[in-house]
Amino acid sequence: MSKKFYIRTFGCQMNKHDSERIAGLLSECHFQETLEIGQAEVIIYNTCSVRENADNRLFGHLSQLASLKERKRNLKVVVAGCIAQKMKEDLLERSPHVDIVVGPNDLGALPRLI
Repeated sequence: MSKKFYIRTFGCQMNKHDSERIAGLLSECHFQETLEIGQAEVIIYNTCSVRENADNRLFGHLSQLASLKERKRNLKVVVAGCIAQKMKEDLLERSPHVDIVVGPNDLGALPRLI
């Protein structure tokens, strides 16, 4: 049985393309995409720093994942994209339940990091 992943894309058209790329990479590694966040073993937020208040929206969504992560110990939380690259240390400090932070240039490494 394959692990399930959930992707939420924040932002620009390039981020939508990157999310499709992430989905393809994970599918090649026998992961299965789900539209139900509660079914996922891997939750990926792909972020854009260009949109106004994008970081506030991201942190709001991340705070909601803290309790889910407590219930599902094997859950991996990933933040990808521009905000991940721009705010890596601050992001990990403010959201210690995030497991992986990866910028747009390193998306190809995501299956290995998971």
